[in-house]
Amino acid sequence: MDLQVVYNNNSVSTNFEDLKEAVKKEVEKYSIDVKEDNISEAKTVMANLNKVKTEIGNKYKHHISTLSLPIDKLKSEMKELERIITQGRQEIADGVAKFENEKLKLVEEALCAYRDKVCEEKEINAGLVSIVEFIKLTAITQNGNISKASKDSIDAKVSLVENEILKAKIEAEEKAKRDREIAEQARREAEERAREREEQIRKQAEVDKAKAVEEAKREAKKEVADIPENHTVVEKVAPKEDGDGKMIYTVLATFEVKAPKGISNEKIINALQIKLVDAGITTCKNIKVM
Repeated sequence: MDLQVVYNNNSVSTNFEDLKEAVKKEVEKYSIDVKEDNISEAKTVMANLNKVKTEIGNKYKHHISTLSLPIDKLKSEMKELERIITQGRQEIADGVAKFENEKLKLVEEALCAYRDKVCEEKEINAGLVSIVEFIKLTAITQNGNISKASKDSIDAKVSLVENEILKAKIEAEEKAKRDREIAEQARREAEERAREREEQIRKQAEVDKAKAVEEAKREAKKEVADIPENHTVVEKVAPKEDGDGKMIYTVLATFEVKAPKGISNEKIINALQIKLVDAGITTCKNIKVM
């Protein structure tokens, strides 16, 4: 079983069919029915078949290696030519990238200048308007002017920011107004509570004063046992007309009053005034205790 390889121009032919039949016959020759008494022989047959397979494989590998030499040379030449072309292309690509980057810088400067101008006219902080998405090679025409599409895009972006600023301003003013209204409402409520408290205090003071007067009257009545109804008039002054058909009489009198020992002159005078008021005498002047 010898492998035969014939090189003919671009084709390679072998005696594959003959070799295939020979291999089949060889395998059939060693084919046995494995039993207890021939197990060792079966293993020997397996080893021989492996040996035949290895020999055939080595012969094929030898011819494959030989035939691969010119192919490997062609591959090497192809890679060298590709490297030269790739290197040349990369140099051009680097030049294109450098040119485009420099042009993009000019585009960015032009767009920034236009944005700053529009923002200045509208009194908007230019830093709030990003134009990164508009920086493209097509943003500038061949004569170096900003394209209409780019201007329109920047104008729209500025208007959007302007609207957002206005919206935020209105919201801030509305919030400030609400805060002022809340503060004013709180102030009014506080003043109302203060007035109510003052009114309560005033009414309570009046009640306390009235109670004090009543208490003074009760104390005076307790301490002053009696004020005589009859008294001696020391001096009379001529009556005066009141203007409503009545007369005003001035009476100067001296009273003797029974009271507990040690009572103050002030309490005696208070008790006397109460008695006089009860008797219809509403004006008393210069009451003195001797």
